[in-house]
Amino acid sequence: MRMELSGWDDLVKYLDKLSRKPYLDGVTKKAVDAAKETVADSMRSAIGASEYGPRSTGSVASSVVATYAKVNSYGTYSVAMPTGHDSQGKRNGEKAAYLEYGSPTMAARPWRKRAVAGAEKKCIEIMKQVLDSEMQLD
Repeated sequence: MRMELSGWDDLVKYLDKLSRKPYLDGVTKKAVDAAKETVADSMRSAIGASEYGPRSTGSVASSVVATYAKVNSYGTYSVAMPTGHDSQGKRNGEKAAYLEYGSPTMAARPWRKRAVAGAEKKCIEIMKQVLDSEMQLD
Protein backbone atom coordinates (compact mmCIF):
# COMPACT_ATOMS: atom_id res chain seq x y z
CA MET A 1 0.00 0.00 0.00
CA ARG A 2 1.37 3.36 -0.98
CA MET A 3 0.18 6.77 0.17
CA GLU A 4 1.19 10.08 -1.32
CA LEU A 5 0.83 13.34 0.55
CA SER A 6 0.95 16.69 -1.15
CA GLY A 7 1.09 20.23 0.10
CA TRP A 8 4.00 19.77 2.50
CA ASP A 9 6.22 22.13 0.56
CA ASP A 10 3.58 24.85 0.78
CA LEU A 11 3.12 24.23 4.50
CA VAL A 12 6.86 24.40 5.18
CA LYS A 13 7.11 27.61 3.13
CA TYR A 14 4.16 29.14 5.04
CA LEU A 15 5.55 28.19 8.46
CA ASP A 16 8.98 29.53 7.49
CA LYS A 17 7.40 32.83 6.46
CA LEU A 18 5.51 33.04 9.77
CA SER A 19 8.63 32.33 11.79
CA ARG A 20 10.43 35.46 10.56
CA LYS A 21 10.09 38.19 13.20
CA PRO A 22 10.36 41.16 10.80
CA TYR A 23 7.48 39.71 8.78
CA LEU A 24 5.32 39.19 11.87
CA ASP A 25 6.11 42.67 13.22
CA GLY A 26 5.06 44.20 9.90
CA VAL A 27 1.79 42.26 9.85
CA THR A 28 0.91 43.09 13.44
CA LYS A 29 1.73 46.78 12.84
CA LYS A 30 -0.69 46.81 9.89
CA ALA A 31 -3.40 45.21 12.05
CA VAL A 32 -2.96 47.67 14.92
CA ASP A 33 -2.78 50.66 12.55
CA ALA A 34 -6.02 49.55 10.91
CA ALA A 35 -7.82 49.52 14.28
CA LYS A 36 -6.30 52.58 15.95
CA GLU A 37 -8.89 55.07 14.68
CA THR A 38 -11.68 52.90 16.09
CA VAL A 39 -10.12 53.27 19.54
CA ALA A 40 -9.61 57.02 19.08
CA ASP A 41 -13.23 57.47 17.93
CA SER A 42 -14.49 55.50 20.92
CA MET A 43 -12.37 57.64 23.26
CA ARG A 44 -13.69 60.84 21.68
CA SER A 45 -17.24 59.64 22.15
CA ALA A 46 -16.74 58.52 25.77
CA ILE A 47 -14.86 61.67 26.77
CA GLY A 48 -17.45 63.83 25.00
CA ALA A 49 -20.21 62.16 27.02
CA SER A 50 -18.28 62.84 30.25
CA GLU A 51 -17.31 66.38 29.31
CA TYR A 52 -20.42 68.40 30.09
CA GLY A 53 -21.33 71.49 32.06
CA PRO A 54 -21.30 75.25 31.60
CA ARG A 55 -17.50 75.41 31.22
CA SER A 56 -17.16 72.48 28.83
CA THR A 57 -15.63 73.37 25.47
CA GLY A 58 -15.19 69.85 24.07
CA SER A 59 -11.46 70.46 23.70
CA VAL A 60 -10.46 67.21 25.41
CA ALA A 61 -12.55 64.98 23.17
CA SER A 62 -11.52 66.78 20.01
CA SER A 63 -7.82 66.54 20.91
CA VAL A 64 -7.68 62.72 20.97
CA VAL A 65 -5.20 61.25 18.47
CA ALA A 66 -3.79 57.76 17.94
CA THR A 67 -0.10 57.08 17.31
CA TYR A 68 1.26 54.81 14.60
CA ALA A 69 1.83 51.22 15.71
CA LYS A 70 5.10 50.42 17.45
CA VAL A 71 6.70 47.18 18.60
CA ASN A 72 8.40 46.60 21.94
CA SER A 73 9.23 43.57 24.08
CA TYR A 74 5.57 43.22 25.11
CA GLY A 75 4.15 43.26 21.58
CA THR A 76 2.66 45.68 19.09
CA TYR A 77 0.73 48.69 20.31
CA SER A 78 -0.68 52.09 19.48
CA VAL A 79 -1.58 54.82 21.96
CA ALA A 80 -4.75 56.92 21.75
CA MET A 81 -4.57 59.98 23.97
CA PRO A 82 -5.68 63.58 24.38
CA THR A 83 -2.98 65.98 23.20
CA GLY A 84 -2.22 69.67 23.34
CA HIS A 85 -3.73 72.42 25.45
CA ASP A 86 -7.09 74.17 25.61
CA SER A 87 -7.61 77.88 24.93
CA GLN A 88 -6.61 78.70 28.52
CA GLY A 89 -3.35 76.75 28.32
CA LYS A 90 -4.49 73.74 30.37
CA ARG A 91 -3.26 70.33 29.18
CA ASN A 92 -5.99 68.17 27.67
CA GLY A 93 -4.40 65.00 29.06
CA GLU A 94 -4.60 66.43 32.56
CA LYS A 95 -8.24 67.39 32.04
CA ALA A 96 -8.97 63.83 30.84
CA ALA A 97 -7.44 62.49 34.06
CA TYR A 98 -9.65 64.83 36.11
CA LEU A 99 -12.69 63.57 34.22
CA GLU A 100 -11.72 59.96 34.88
CA TYR A 101 -10.67 60.22 38.53
CA GLY A 102 -12.19 63.47 39.74
CA SER A 103 -10.53 66.26 41.70
CA PRO A 104 -11.05 67.80 45.13
CA THR A 105 -13.78 70.02 43.65
CA MET A 106 -15.22 67.74 40.93
CA ALA A 107 -16.72 64.27 41.07
CA ALA A 108 -15.23 61.59 38.81
CA ARG A 109 -16.92 61.07 35.44
CA PRO A 110 -15.28 57.82 34.30
CA TRP A 111 -14.90 57.40 30.54
CA ARG A 112 -12.13 54.80 30.01
CA LYS A 113 -14.25 51.67 30.54
CA ARG A 114 -16.86 53.01 28.12
CA ALA A 115 -14.17 53.76 25.55
CA VAL A 116 -12.71 50.25 25.77
CA ALA A 117 -16.10 48.56 25.74
CA GLY A 118 -17.16 50.61 22.73
CA ALA A 119 -14.10 49.70 20.67
CA GLU A 120 -13.03 46.22 21.71
CA LYS A 121 -15.19 44.00 19.49
CA LYS A 122 -14.82 46.20 16.43
CA CYS A 123 -11.02 46.40 16.87
CA ILE A 124 -10.73 42.64 17.18
CA GLU A 125 -12.76 42.18 14.00
CA ILE A 126 -10.69 44.75 12.07
CA MET A 127 -7.43 43.17 13.21
CA LYS A 128 -8.68 39.66 12.35
CA GLN A 129 -9.52 40.80 8.82
CA VAL A 130 -6.08 42.35 8.34
CA LEU A 131 -4.30 39.31 9.77
CA ASP A 132 -6.35 36.94 7.60
CA SER A 133 -5.58 38.89 4.44
CA GLU A 134 -1.88 39.33 5.28
CA MET A 135 -1.20 35.75 6.33
CA GLN A 136 -2.17 34.23 2.96
CA LEU A 137 0.40 32.27 1.02
CA ASP A 138 1.98 34.16 -1.82
